[in-house]
Amino acid sequence: MKSNVILFVAGVVVGIGALLGALALVPNIMPAAQPQKITLYSPQMEKAMIRFFEKMTMMTEEVVTTSSSEAREAALMSDLQTIRSQLELYKVQHWEKAPHLDENGKLDTANFVARILSQTDINGKISPSGEYGPYLSMFPNNPFIEENGDRVAFGAQNPPPGDGKTGWYFNTNTLMFSANDTDHVGL
Repeated sequence: MKSNVILFVAGVVVGIGALLGALALVPNIMPAAQPQKITLYSPQMEKAMIRFFEKMTMMTEEVVTTSSSEAREAALMSDLQTIRSQLELYKVQHWEKAPHLDENGKLDTANFVARILSQTDINGKISPSGEYGPYLSMFPNNPFIEENGDRVAFGAQNPPPGDGKTGWYFNTNTLMFSANDTDHVGL
């Protein structure tokens, strides 16, 4: 997308150059009785060109920013879908227990991510010889959180707090996994 914008700007610059070149030919086709002096440089032309390039720069930045935001939004949606489907698979393979519970069914949020990234036995105990998992090769970052984007907060708040302190939020009552940034808590 960015390369298309750059090519467009380059094309406009070439077009302006051709227009200015054509204007330089105008005195040669005018009748001799009306001589006119045409210069390729004038302060007005310089100001017009500066305004033009400023607008082109702003348009380019807007296109790139929009593309970046859309890409981050798509990455967030994809990561949410992947994590949620893998959490469902984990539950199916572990007697309907989610990975926030240890092998004895007790709350163990400290090993939530480890259970997703490791092999486990049918009870959810992390074990290199476990027959289930890993469910992800790495835990994703929420692309809208700069620090701790791969961290998960736990609680029963519904909707999630959306405080941006962590990238993700897992509701221990509803077992809903969500983004934890202000703009995406409802996804």
